[in-house]
Amino acid sequence: MIWAWHLGCTGGPRSTVSASAMDQLSRRILSYLADNPEANDTVEGIAEWWLLDREIRDQTARVERALAGLAAAGWLVASRTTGSPTRYRLNPARTADVAALRRERAS
Repeated sequence: MIWAWHLGCTGGPRSTVSASAMDQLSRRILSYLADNPEANDTVEGIAEWWLLDREIRDQTARVERALAGLAAAGWLVASRTTGSPTRYRLNPARTADVAALRRERAS
C-alpha cells in the first residue's frame, strides 16, 4: 500500500490507493480499527485476535444464512427449545438426495 502525506494535513497519512484497490486483508484491519479505534497490538495479536474474531463473526453470519436456506428448502430440520439456540440436522427424508449429491460431486 502506498501512503502519502498531504501538505497541511495533521490527521496522518492519506492513501493514494482507492478503497476498491485495497486488498481484503487491509480492509478487514481497518474495519476492526473503525469498530475499536483505541485498539493496538502486535502482528501476532492482530492476526490471532482481531482478524480471527472478525472472520468468526463473518463466517457465522454466512453459516446462519446457509442453514436457513437449507432448512427452508427442506434439506435440514431446525428445532428449537425455549432458552436454547436453534439446532439443525439432516432431514431424514433427504438422506438419499444428499448421498446422490455427494456421488455427483465426487465424479
